[in-house]
Amino acid sequence: MRESERETRQRELEAAGWGRIERQGKVIWRNPKSGYLYPEDVAAAMIREEADPGEVPKEPEGEA
Repeated sequence: MRESERETRQRELEAAGWGRIERQGKVIWRNPKSGYLYPEDVAAAMIREEADPGEVPKEPEGEA
């Protein structure tokens, strides 16, 4: 991903009230409504689509 795309996503998430959290060298985002944590790409898709947090899995596919 290009740096400008990442910066754009971060600005969108921050503007929507999402909180940036760094854990074990990775960045995840806290949904301000549910408190759930999501990877950046999922969080960005959620705000763009205004998805219900219950519609997106908490864990990526293939992980238990």
